Amino acid sequence: VKFPLLLIAALAASIDAGANRATRRPQKKVATDDHFVSISDAAAYLAVDPMTVRNMLKDGRLRAWTLGPRVVRIKLSDLDAALQPYGGGNVT
Repeated sequence: VKFPLLLIAALAASIDAGANRATRRPQKKVATDDHFVSISDAAAYLAVDPMTVRNMLKDGRLRAWTLGPRVVRIKLSDLDAALQPYGGGNVT
């Protein structure tokens, strides 16, 4: 009977420690005018496949920034700029 009680006490202590840790380290928020997104998020934003976004990066239709060899980020404003009007109608 002691083992489950000790397990519950240890679990409660670890939960309390986790709660304290979260309050000691608040998240830092950086104020920027533009937001960066990953390739998969950019693909979802444009409603295309991620390979299409990679091809757009490769042929220069989109610009990207890297943070290390595997972290690629794209500005949302660049995604908006890549969109071009299609079809008739008056665009004002």
